Amino acid sequence: APINELDLLLEISLDRINTLADQGEEVVKQLHTAACALSASTRLLHLIFKLGFGLDDAMAEVLQDHWPCVVVDGIAQDGQGWEEMVEASLGLLLKTALAKDGAKKDAQHLLQGPPPPLKDLNKIRKHIENIVKRLSDR
Repeated sequence: APINELDLLLEISLDRINTLADQGEEVVKQLHTAACALSASTRLLHLIFKLGFGLDDAMAEVLQDHWPCVVVDGIAQDGQGWEEMVEASLGLLLKTALAKDGAKKDAQHLLQGPPPPLKDLNKIRKHIENIVKRLSDR
């Protein structure tokens, strides 16, 4: 006879672990799908900005350098994901290449280490709105 039904407990535990592993694999697939959709959307916005605002190749490249299309579906070791990198980079873009007349700052003084984790995406949305406004004013 099994010792206090330990074999049943082990079987239930193994089933639960397998179920959680399957769920984890599904979440990874969904994350990859979302990253691909975000990457494609970002690439499309770059094209719309270039054509809509008549950006030359150099300015389009500056925009792409600050707002990467490649979405890393995960978190880096320093806790920074794509959203944090883009938020900091778009903020830097607004303070340098797209700064209002006379307000350009030296980028070296603006870099102060990794940005804090984002609580929501409103900062990125506001940065994009400001970029659209400044590009339309050019």
